[in-house]
Amino acid sequence: MKTIHYIDDKQQELDKIKQKFTTNTLAKEKFNLICSLSPKKDDDFENLFNIKSDLILMDLDLSKPDSDNNKSPFSGLTLSTEIRQRNPDIPIVLFTRKAVFSDEHYSKVESKIPSWVDATIYKNELFKGDEKLIFLNDLIEGFKKLCKCKTKNFETLLGIINNPTADYESIKSSDILLNQKSGYLWTVRDAANWIQHTLIHYPGIVYDPIHAATFLGISEKEFHNEKIRNFFRTAKYEGPFSPIEGRWWKSKIRELVLKKMTKDEAKLPINKGFSILWSRINSNQLESSKCIVSGEKPADCVCFLAKKPVRWNYTVSYKPDSRPAIMDEARVSYKVIKETNDVNEFFLDAIGYEIYQDIRKRK
Repeated sequence: MKTIHYIDDKQQELDKIKQKFTTNTLAKEKFNLICSLSPKKDDDFENLFNIKSDLILMDLDLSKPDSDNNKSPFSGLTLSTEIRQRNPDIPIVLFTRKAVFSDEHYSKVESKIPSWVDATIYKNELFKGDEKLIFLNDLIEGFKKLCKCKTKNFETLLGIINNPTADYESIKSSDILLNQKSGYLWTVRDAANWIQHTLIHYPGIVYDPIHAATFLGISEKEFHNEKIRNFFRTAKYEGPFSPIEGRWWKSKIRELVLKKMTKDEAKLPINKGFSILWSRINSNQLESSKCIVSGEKPADCVCFLAKKPVRWNYTVSYKPDSRPAIMDEARVSYKVIKETNDVNEFFLDAIGYEIYQDIRKRK
């Protein structure tokens, strides 16, 4: 049984979530929930740290006063920062409502949250199915696995994520902390942050379903096919914090495909050769990935904003984040530029901006 500590400024919210944790089958089986009102004075604040837990759920807006009209001197953000400093080895999850982010005070916070907490879960989504509860359980398990590692050097981190040998240098160059001298020792927080927000978050070393499917030149629907999943089962990432939808090592996908290819098939790009290989050994034709701009098949990259397959020559370079150079470059499709207002022109390079301007003018 894992202990979750839930902090909110409303007793009604604490009681409501407590009730749901005791009536939901999975939550009742997996978790023990401890509830605390947000601290209004120093003694309340110190008492929070006497509560031992495996994960902290933290409301963002802690501004509601108590019955004596005492208000918390902390927002969820400042309180979570202090909790993180005192408890670096347990996950912190922001537990709030979407409406809070429309408030002027918090409107610019949402995109920055991963820098100091591990995830955000909206209150109305926690008990919609079991997905979010499974996520909380896996988050706790991931931290526990890192905590159990006695020698926290680069080699032991590789053992925890069980990476393919071929990815050694890619992994080492994916983070400045990992790319230090051999004497570097990681902290649980460092490792958790790197795995969640670099290795798993950016496509390149591991792939989510849409990137894996597009790499193979097939539709995402085909990639979810049981036979395809079984073919690539040994390529699946089995380390901490693996999302429910899964991640797959790109190098292992390539290796498994090349092992089965004939010499002629191996001469082709994987996004063309894999379908031919599959048709030969299984006698059925796979649906190809289709470019959302031109309809051409197969597509060869994924639009960053649409999360859909597209041909490279119908995209522009996009720099929305500080992903390591080893990861796949973000690209935005002409379709998204033409049909939406989602593209931030400041993330475009000079050539991309010219194309962007031209498409918008023609629109």
